[in-house]
This record gives sequence, C-alpha cells and structure tokens, in this order.
Amino acid sequence: NQPVLYGDLPGTWVWSLLIDHEGGLWVTMLDGGVGYLAPGWNDTSRYTHIPDDPASLSDSIVTAMARGHDGRIWVGERDGRIDKLDPATGKVEHVLSGLSGDVLGMTEDARNRLWINVQGRLYRYTAGQPPLQADPKGRWLKHPLEVEPGPDGKMYVRDFGKGLFQVDQETMAVTPV
Repeated sequence: NQPVLYGDLPGTWVWSLLIDHEGGLWVTMLDGGVGYLAPGWNDTSRYTHIPDDPASLSDSIVTAMARGHDGRIWVGERDGRIDKLDPATGKVEHVLSGLSGDVLGMTEDARNRLWINVQGRLYRYTAGQPPLQADPKGRWLKHPLEVEPGPDGKMYVRDFGKGLFQVDQETMAVTPV
C-alpha cells in the first residue's frame, strides 16, 4: 500500500476538485499528485508517484479524477494513464495506460463504465475490455473536454469550440445536440 504523506497540499497547480460522500475534498495537482482534505478540512494527506514503488500512482502529474460507484477514486494522468485509488487503504490499482494524450476528464456511468476524455478523443472503458473510442474518425468530436450522463440514458459531451453532443452509450454513435 502507498504510504499516506501528511502535510500541506502537494503542489500549487490545482487542476480539479472533487467532494467525496463523506465531505472530504480531493484535489488534483499538476505538480504533486492528489491531495486530500479530510472532512472538517483540518488534515491534509497526499498520494503521489514514488519511484520504484508499484503501489504508488503511475505519475505525479494528475490531470483528472472521478468518483467510482465502489467508493474508489479514478485518477487520470498525463500520457493516457489511469489509476484507481482506494481512499480507505491508500492502495492504487493501475488500470489503463497508453491512451493517446493526457487524460482531461472522466466520469463513471450507471453501469460502472468509465468515460474518458483525452486530448482529441473520447473513450468508454469497461473492466477487462479494451477501451472503445467514440467518433474514431473525428467527424464531431475534435476536443472533448467533459462528459456526463443524462437522464435519458445518453452521455453528453462538451467539445471545445464545437458545442454539445450526445453519445449513445451502447452504439457509441455521436450526434450534435
């Protein structure tokens, strides 16, 4: 298990924030991994890459995170790497690597599939299977930045400079909204 490193936030380049179910604040840092402020926000701990420690994060440059339905935190990193962090134990599972580009955003759908925005691409990852890319020819999605599930069963994608799109969760078909 990765040791919890106590102290101040692990850096100053805050990239994203996430409030967990207990009221703690998770902070991704471009210069130091993941910081965690426990409920009450009195104690700070951090998780980062530790060389030669396979139980640590894959990278200390963390660019995205998302809540998993299982209580763990998805952690997106540069160069298309994704880890899953168990807040209770500090254990890190290395889930994916080699996606083309830095991970910019993620969300988990109701079927526990992870939707991943990387530079210029949107993927859907199901455990044990290779990630599937939406709009692989880039007809609609040029710079997807954010993806969220809608109440109609579709995923909605915000694309920089192109607008809003919906993605069918099963067929991965992309259409403008």
